Amino acid sequence: MKPTLDALLVFPQRVLPQRVLSGLVRWLTRLRSPKLAPVVIRAFCRWYAVNLAEAERSDATDYHSFNDFFTRALRSGVRP
Repeated sequence: MKPTLDALLVFPQRVLPQRVLSGLVRWLTRLRSPKLAPVVIRAFCRWYAVNLAEAERSDATDYHSFNDFFTRALRSGVRP
């Protein structure tokens, strides 16, 4: 199933102009939604095995947008 999902995720990159796709992704990552952002962040953490325990804010609901999560600060001393 993963190859099919990968193909579906890559499809917009093949058919949409790069500027349109970049603008859409930028808009989505900065979208402030208290209901949607935690869902997207949790899914991203599961998909890419992100350890939120290493972050200063370890709860997905603490982030206002995906961009806020993506630029999160880590706890001091977590990584050398």
